[in-house]
Amino acid sequence: MPSFSGVFQNRFFFLLYQFGALDTIHAAVPHALLRAVRQVDQMPPDDGPSDTDLAARKFGASKTVTDQIERYARLDRADRSVPTDEMAGLLRLVSRRADAELVLKIAGQDAGKQEVARAVRLLKIGTTIPGRLGASVKRRVATNATRNLLGSVMTFPDGIPHVVSRAGGLGDVQTLKCLFDGSAVAEILHAVMSFSGALAHAECCAAGADRCTWSVIMTEGD
Repeated sequence: MPSFSGVFQNRFFFLLYQFGALDTIHAAVPHALLRAVRQVDQMPPDDGPSDTDLAARKFGASKTVTDQIERYARLDRADRSVPTDEMAGLLRLVSRRADAELVLKIAGQDAGKQEVARAVRLLKIGTTIPGRLGASVKRRVATNATRNLLGSVMTFPDGIPHVVSRAGGLGDVQTLKCLFDGSAVAEILHAVMSFSGALAHAECCAAGADRCTWSVIMTEGD
């Protein structure tokens, strides 16, 4: 059973997020997104690249992207955030790419790994301690990582991870942010708790819901 303080913190944080008190996104998100753009643009194409592909790859290798990666890295290290509309602009740039889904998947995985790495000491404790106490520590790592990176609330009804986010104010590119978030949540759960189940995006604010929710669909053996 979660502690009273943990439940209170989660509910208080979500109330702030739900009613729009938090209108920024952690710098780790755009930082990971532009790193993924650069990484994908450095991959050799499967077939001969088209003129459009070459133009996109030049963008990924440009000084503009390098400078922005360095800027977001500084903000990330300082635990700072960026305005939501700035993130929306980056997502619109990515949306023009044919490989946008790949970029977002890589970015989410990378951001999830980086966030879990910040709590490596606590995670080692959770891995070492057997039974319910160790599981509780790992849940705390996953919960904190999800909240710190995405501003989302992770709970464990019946022991199954469930994540809730409010509508992100990203308009036409909200779906792309959802792809990033889903990839990040899946990576956090895999890194912290070795979950291998599928992640279902049960509700989506891009489809008219007032929030986004993700739930793990357990597979046999979890």
